[in-house]
Amino acid sequence: MQKKLILPLLILFLILQWCMFKENNFLNNTDQQTDQTENINNIENSQNTDNIENVDDVKNVENTSDSTETAQYENKIENFSLDFPKNWTVKESTFNVTISTPKDDEINENVIIVTQQLQKFLSVAEYYEETIRQLKETLENFKEIKSKDVTQWELKGKTIIYEHIHKDTNLTLKSLQTFFMAPENRVYSINYTATKDSFDKYIEWVETIINSFKLNK
Repeated sequence: MQKKLILPLLILFLILQWCMFKENNFLNNTDQQTDQTENINNIENSQNTDNIENVDDVKNVENTSDSTETAQYENKIENFSLDFPKNWTVKESTFNVTISTPKDDEINENVIIVTQQLQKFLSVAEYYEETIRQLKETLENFKEIKSKDVTQWELKGKTIIYEHIHKDTNLTLKSLQTFFMAPENRVYSINYTATKDSFDKYIEWVETIINSFKLNK
């Protein structure tokens, strides 16, 4: 596989891995996780500075404040920050940041932020086409709903909304992916996954996360 294809596949894997069903119905791709994430940089949560000696361990930041309030997350290693609802849970690992909604329905809806250094230059259009190709090949009953170009903080990118079937439970999942192409072939991808029925329940907060995303100087 060409190195430039790693990111779409990694994002696809993370969507499947972190979309966790109640009663421990997890998607079992842990072996693939090790292979796909070995080159991803360690990340750091500035809101959990008391426990940052070992970033290889997954860390949790949880706040039960009113969901109308926001907190700021800053990743000093990957050099970005964003706002998120205070009563959502932030988990860090060596390969991604996952921001999860409160668990109150069929799945634990979440937003996953992934970064990757591409091995060669790809335009927004090329990256979009490769991502769609990989999603079509891998997801059950993949259906693209819409896509649009986005520009934020002088970063160009694209937002993709799509549906697919989780074959083990037959649930229809709905996902949103927004990616930004940064200088030096760096890609920042923000990915939201929910059921088709619960997608709109959190979409405004997801948009808050995406719209607040910025690279720190």
